[in-house]
Amino acid sequence: MANPSTSISVDTGRGATILTAYTEREVKAFPIFENELESLSFLNTMTLVFFSVGSAFVSFAIGIWTNAAFADKLTPEGIVAAKYGAPLLCVLSLAAYVLGIIAMFSRSSQWAKIKAHATTKTTAPEPMRELPVRRRV
Repeated sequence: MANPSTSISVDTGRGATILTAYTEREVKAFPIFENELESLSFLNTMTLVFFSVGSAFVSFAIGIWTNAAFADKLTPEGIVAAKYGAPLLCVLSLAAYVLGIIAMFSRSSQWAKIKAHATTKTTAPEPMRELPVRRRV
């Protein structure tokens, strides 16, 4: 049997306090057609591919020159690679970088056109009105 003079306390120390900070932001939603979205996606992909290929070509050229610099004696293939292959890779990488820059500027100009054609509305759209229903007799 429980002793009536014994009391149980559930009062504990104060825990974490939650303070709510109310914030607000304005989000812009641009109306983009499917063909514009596909075009932007394609230009993003082309930018990525051209810059990646250009970087790979530069990396290969540096690897060829590094091997040629530390080799005791180059084979005839090594001489050709160091004399003609590495500079050709540098020219190809420069062409890939130029194509990447063109794709990047094309993407930014298309995005600028989309933003220029979009109008800003600060009010919510009006709700749709219900059309009267015609009943056939």
